[in-house]
Amino acid sequence: MPMDISSGTPESVVVPAGNARLPGLLLSPPRPLGIVLLADVSGSTGCNPSTLFVAQALHAAQLASLAVNLLTSSEAAVDAHTGWLRHDPVLLAGRIHAARRWLAAREDMQDLPLGLFAAGPASAAALVAARAEPAFKAVVCWPEPDQSATSEVQGERAPTLLVSSSESIETIADLARRWFERHLTKEWLSAQAP
Repeated sequence: MPMDISSGTPESVVVPAGNARLPGLLLSPPRPLGIVLLADVSGSTGCNPSTLFVAQALHAAQLASLAVNLLTSSEAAVDAHTGWLRHDPVLLAGRIHAARRWLAAREDMQDLPLGLFAAGPASAAALVAARAEPAFKAVVCWPEPDQSATSEVQGERAPTLLVSSSESIETIADLARRWFERHLTKEWLSAQAP
């Protein structure tokens, strides 16, 4: 599912996270009403097509997105054989925090309400990161079938939606869009009202 860039051109970015340099894509409409960090753990240097499909759905709703691969290309190569890094929520949560700091440093993004979306192995890390970081105002996770993420939601600061992994990507993208519209866009518009 290639990203439709007819209504906006994604900007390739590199997010520093300690010694790691994480590849990402920033997609923003002209006047975004919020931004969603899309945490990805892909086996390649780019982001997974499903993550980009969600980014496209958010863009149509006037929400910017930063899709970031939480593993470097060399880490992904090691992880393809071991599977250790993708199941290290502390490492991946640290990478999510680094991406959040990178967004906060950008003048065009720093005042926007921030959401967090994660799929598969990144889901557990997203819940850890969101619990520790009040900047995340809404969270959507699409965990792997064998992940028991429900207990991780206890104590979450932000409204959190866990989606069944049996859903299709079109359904996931629609649910995520509606969740972020409800918890990011409406609050942003209310705050801007005189």
